[in-house]
Amino acid sequence: MPVKTEKALNENQHALWLKALAAMELRNFGYAISLLQGILKQEPEFLTGRQLLRRAEVTMQKARRKSFFNILTAPIAVMKAQREIKKAPRRAVEIIEKVLD
Repeated sequence: MPVKTEKALNENQHALWLKALAAMELRNFGYAISLLQGILKQEPEFLTGRQLLRRAEVTMQKARRKSFFNILTAPIAVMKAQREIKKAPRRAVEIIEKVLD
């Protein structure tokens, strides 16, 4: 997949990107994550958005503990994503996003 930059986003996506940046500055990670996930559903090749999403999720995760239940279901979801990768790569990316969330 070719990597897209901030300039390649349409007006609506660019507005969401600016809101996500503002939410990150205000340390409102939950809102930033939801905005970034919306952008990445439409533009999965937007690497800068994906990097910011990871940073927001890691920072938010440090603030709260990860439950034992999430750890147990992660390998199952990863196996499902591996099956989907050849058939529907975009769907596989969505599954991995949920695992990382």
